[in-house]
Amino acid sequence: MKKIIAICLLLVAVQTTWAIDAKQVFNEFKEARNAEYVSIPRFLMRLGLMFVDKDEEDTETRRLINSIHSMKVLDLERCSNSVKQNFMKRINALNEDQYETLIRVSDGDDKVKILVREEKEIIKEMLIVCSGSEDCALIQFKGNFKESDIDALVKQAENQRKE
Repeated sequence: MKKIIAICLLLVAVQTTWAIDAKQVFNEFKEARNAEYVSIPRFLMRLGLMFVDKDEEDTETRRLINSIHSMKVLDLERCSNSVKQNFMKRINALNEDQYETLIRVSDGDDKVKILVREEKEIIKEMLIVCSGSEDCALIQFKGNFKESDIDALVKQAENQRKE
């Protein structure tokens, strides 16, 4: 019986080490040749809020901006096709226990996928993955978001696209 329990614990430990998260993807590809990487920590996000108009009418956008703690951008557009292919393999292998697909959009060759990681109905992390014939990028927002905040932003973007 002790052996069975030990084997089960070992399998759980191995599975968690194989789990891929966004941090691993950023670390693996930010040093790739021609990759562009930007990280904006919480302090700079708060500093940037000082320059947002406090009387701004768009309260949904302002609330969403206030919810963002940090942001990372990884742009692989100028990287080789092999780097882009490896990147997409890693993105597709993200741990499904951690991330849920919120939106998938395809426009010809260009594809956008939004993944979220939730804790107790609060979105703690949002990943935007852009891929296509030219584009290849990963954008990460960390914070405390409500799905309704993101829905409002998506509706606003759709309305702007219609105009």
